[in-house]
Amino acid sequence: HHPATTPLISTLTGKPTTHQELQNPHYWADQVRHTVRFADAIKTLETEGVTTYVEIGPDTVLSALAAAGVEKPDAMAAIPLMGRGRPEDSTVAAALGALHGRGVRVDWEAFYAGTGARRAPLPTYAFQHERYWLAPEAPAPVVAEGAGLTRPVWEPVAVPSEGAAAPGAPADTVVHRLATSPQAPYEALRLAQEWLGEERSPGSTLVVVTDRAVAAGDAPDPDAAAAWALLASAQAEAPGRIVLVDAPLDTGAEVLAAAVATGEPRLAVRPEGVTVPRLRPVRDQGSAARPPWHPEGTVLITGGTGTLGALVARHLVVEHGVRRLLLAGMRGEQAPGARELTQELTALGASVTVAACDVANREQLAELLAAVPAAHPLTGVVHTAGVLDNGLVSGMTPKRLAAVLAPKADAARHLDELTRGLGLAAFVLFSSTTGTFGAPGQSNYAAANAFLDALAARRAADGLPATSIAWGLWRTGGINAHLDDRELDRFEQDGFRAVTDAEGLALFDRALAAGRPTLLVGAVAVRASAAAPDTAAPGTAEVSGAGSGAVPLGERLAELSAPEREPYLLALVVREVASVLGHASTASVAPDRPFQDLGFNSLTAVELRNRLTVAAGLPLPATLVFDHPSPADLAAHLHTVAGPAAEDAASIALGELDRLEASLAELPADDEVRATVSVRLHSLLSALGAATASGQAGADTAELPADASADEIFDFIDNELGRGAA
Repeated sequence: HHPATTPLISTLTGKPTTHQELQNPHYWADQVRHTVRFADAIKTLETEGVTTYVEIGPDTVLSALAAAGVEKPDAMAAIPLMGRGRPEDSTVAAALGALHGRGVRVDWEAFYAGTGARRAPLPTYAFQHERYWLAPEAPAPVVAEGAGLTRPVWEPVAVPSEGAAAPGAPADTVVHRLATSPQAPYEALRLAQEWLGEERSPGSTLVVVTDRAVAAGDAPDPDAAAAWALLASAQAEAPGRIVLVDAPLDTGAEVLAAAVATGEPRLAVRPEGVTVPRLRPVRDQGSAARPPWHPEGTVLITGGTGTLGALVARHLVVEHGVRRLLLAGMRGEQAPGARELTQELTALGASVTVAACDVANREQLAELLAAVPAAHPLTGVVHTAGVLDNGLVSGMTPKRLAAVLAPKADAARHLDELTRGLGLAAFVLFSSTTGTFGAPGQSNYAAANAFLDALAARRAADGLPATSIAWGLWRTGGINAHLDDRELDRFEQDGFRAVTDAEGLALFDRALAAGRPTLLVGAVAVRASAAAPDTAAPGTAEVSGAGSGAVPLGERLAELSAPEREPYLLALVVREVASVLGHASTASVAPDRPFQDLGFNSLTAVELRNRLTVAAGLPLPATLVFDHPSPADLAAHLHTVAGPAAEDAASIALGELDRLEASLAELPADDEVRATVSVRLHSLLSALGAATASGQAGADTAELPADASADEIFDFIDNELGRGAA
């Protein structure tokens, strides 16, 4: 027992109690036997300045009495935590919300612990007819056996026969062979920037030929794979401008041309033919297989004090009985939450070492591994370390590329080299779907993750344990903690639903049990329909060819009158803006408001450009949103590039005259009607003559009599404009 630290107002006396009173048994006896002075206690609290009261009990009776017992009821609030006949969970939540609204500190982290709840930033503009509070989510789907896992495969594609029409072949093509070396990602960046940074004719295409960049039947080279993924991201930023072909060095020009003629943006040429990337569900992992964790061996987790590293550490201890953990991170024990994590894992029965180590530094990593005790040798590695530095290819620099490659790719290279002779049972790499698909605005991150996937494939070919798990998004956050709910919802609309902690850890176990070196987890695999049908990998013709077959925007505009074109284009732009931002309607998109104020960043700018490229059927630059900073400005630009050209004005006018001539032939034989039309036509011709007279001073000009008949007007048109009647 210890003295009370929280003031207590006695309902026996109506006054504050003392420590001595609370220790005296007679006080509690009197409390039972005498009158309850509740009103006096409330008045004392009011005198002390208390304005917020919480009723802890089964009903709301005391809250009503408290409100009746104060002198200033308008200045106080009595909030019951429960109510008779009301759901307990929602009633408590509402009460805590009311307390929070009155400035009372509520420990929300404790309240939502273990629920998967996340913070939701509110919009920066006024609430108008749209719900921004999070609606209750549907129960998370149970991860069924085999669901949530897909694998990349390369499958044959038909190649146009010699002499056959090849609609997919670019009209203006430049071929570049990219050498396989540690510098390949940097050369790929330079190449993409040069190609996309220059003005080129529409339809011009850069074909980049790599060697061993993809796992199409043989083990890929990690550096070449990193270059491939970087260029795949450039493809996502500029659809239709780049084609990737992985082919042996001795591949002939005719074979390359035939491959490109398929119209597929990513291909691999092998002796057995031309193949393209696809995703296939994984259905054959054994349900009884368990990941190979040795309880008394040491497991190294890089990024071990980060969100995902800590999550995996708890999982290994609780679910797999791992008892020796080595958690490596840049800040070691100084990392936020490191001390609490160590205490938690220790309480669970694990021996934990938290080490400050830059795993991208080979010397530091070697020293760390050398310190692992022989009695508990290193038996497993889980590499979760990584950083983001998002930006479009046009703004990417070698330094930014290197900074993202270091903690993922460089560290993985060192881990592979330094542990090859240690007899590991598990070598797990936390990769990302960006490495498989490419991602606009994340070319450096895509390159780093593709390196991990290729490294796992190479280790597997060498008979070493390796599992590279390409994750989508985690609800917990991790490296994508900066994403708000609107951005997460936008990813979900595209088929990338963020996994919860429970889903992710279950899929982590299944991925290791599957026995495959590379797997995609929690991306296109965890969808509303988890059946994971056969899926074309993003970047293939199914998506990159979007817009083909649709009516070009120029033709659609030509069918509209001049006053109709600008509103049509503005509606098109506003609709796509609302879709990109995840708005329920276009009402919240002000045409004159800058894109930056609407909430655009480099990634959403690229998405809008891609959508408009599909809608317009025209190549548009990645800087489109920055060059034309509002929806109205962008619509005006589209009118300039897609609207009828000025030099076509004459043909348009003559076409209109053809239609006019056809309608005049159907005029009734009524002198008054024909006279009215004649006067109107004469007025139009007079205006045309006045407009051209200034530029043709002194030229002989035919005169039309003021009282010309309709037939004379038609003869005049034929003679002056040189178009005979049909």
